[in-house]
Amino acid sequence: MQAGLRAHFEGAVWDEPLTPWEQSRIAHIPRVIPPDVRTIADVGCGDGRLTHALAELGYDVVGMDGSPRALEKVRVPKRLCDVDRLDAPDASFDLVVCTEVLEHLPDPVFARAVAELRRVARRWVIVTVPHAEDLREASVRCPQCGGVFHAYGHVRSFTADDVRRLMPGNDLLEVNTRPVPAWHPRLLDLRTDVLRRYAWLPNCVCHHCGNTDFSAGRRDPVRRLIGAANKLVMWGRTRPRGYVLARFELD
Repeated sequence: MQAGLRAHFEGAVWDEPLTPWEQSRIAHIPRVIPPDVRTIADVGCGDGRLTHALAELGYDVVGMDGSPRALEKVRVPKRLCDVDRLDAPDASFDLVVCTEVLEHLPDPVFARAVAELRRVARRWVIVTVPHAEDLREASVRCPQCGGVFHAYGHVRSFTADDVRRLMPGNDLLEVNTRPVPAWHPRLLDLRTDVLRRYAWLPNCVCHHCGNTDFSAGRRDPVRRLIGAANKLVMWGRTRPRGYVLARFELD
């Protein structure tokens, strides 16, 4: 795992309560698991929210993650490994689940990770990623080193067609979204590309220097002014935010 990504996940606040939307996504995964599945690898399991839910349903599940800090909280069998170098033999699980992970992976890690999901799955792979995300909306600037990065560590965006083409054998594709306030494209261009102002979001860890103090960005008057202007211009307008779920049946 690259140093910046490792800093993001090691600095993550794993104990944060799940939002209702996150809870609904985790609850949705078991409903699309085929009936012939008994063994599951949860790749990029984090602190085990989905892993534990699957274990409670009676599946023989192993959590896999590259963060020792996250794995400390996993209460089922677990393996410390990166998503592009999974610690498992070929075809060793009926199903491999990889939720909200692939959007974090730069090239060439991404291509190797997709190949690893296919390698360790005996028959099924289920993937979820954020739907059609504009990465600029959650880009932040570190006040200490000036580095710019996505607050949640995302480095790529996916349309439904992108997800469908991840690997052969797609037999289920769902787009699950909810309406959220929209940005006017020109105001987002002005904020990010012209004025070099970025979002303020809590619990950030700089991917470049490890800084965790982003309080200065919260008080930035220019950022706040552009945000207020966007609320006025886009009053009542929304866009869909959510995730794409794809299930693949391998040969």
